[in-house]
Amino acid sequence: MLTVDGARVGEVLLRRQVFTPRVGGLLWWSRWGDSVETIEERVVLDDGRDEDALILPANLDAVIGQWASGAVEALGQKFRVEWVARDDREPGAP
Repeated sequence: MLTVDGARVGEVLLRRQVFTPRVGGLLWWSRWGDSVETIEERVVLDDGRDEDALILPANLDAVIGQWASGAVEALGQKFRVEWVARDDREPGAP
């Protein structure tokens, strides 16, 4: 939950993603690079604004530091964040 001055203003969702860049070719001739783990950060504010960001490994330590301190920066603003766990996997999924 995101807050400003103690009032709820929206939500943030973090999801682990695996990204595999295409390094060449086209269509069925595509060549793929090494896969990297990333974090997708999705911010949705109650006023309807939203933003998606893909946090790449080179930036991950700095961003995790912000998250751990209870801060999220998005849409040109800083927010306080209260973290809650949410598991949206399908029942029975590993």
